[in-house]
Amino acid sequence: MLTKRGCDELEDNRKKLAKLSREEYRSVVAERLKVIAELHDLDTKVFAEKCGISTRRMKNLMNGTANLRIPEMLDISDAFNVGIEFIMGCYPYPLPMPKDETEAAVYELVGKMDMDELKEFKDRLGEKLKETES
Repeated sequence: MLTKRGCDELEDNRKKLAKLSREEYRSVVAERLKVIAELHDLDTKVFAEKCGISTRRMKNLMNGTANLRIPEMLDISDAFNVGIEFIMGCYPYPLPMPKDETEAAVYELVGKMDMDELKEFKDRLGEKLKETES
């Protein structure tokens, strides 16, 4: 569940995306698919297989020459636990769907961090995890 502020920001992003041409939007989706594949260190063929999409179709999606269908987007979301809002270009980071208000608030904060802040946040989380495992 998103907070009011998160919903407002998501709505602003959706309005911006709605003004894009079809080609521009395909480019947004293509970049998001590339990010997901890179995060999981997958080449296009393996990424396509894990998504249940043919390699040729995935190549077209990832080079921005094809429109992503809703069932395909849902399959990708499920396969990699990534919110569809990221795939559609609404969220800046590939996070799963928030389960509650607390998780939504954390996502909001993470979404506003630059790369240095994200690295510091990741390092701190790693330290906390090690402490809890000890």
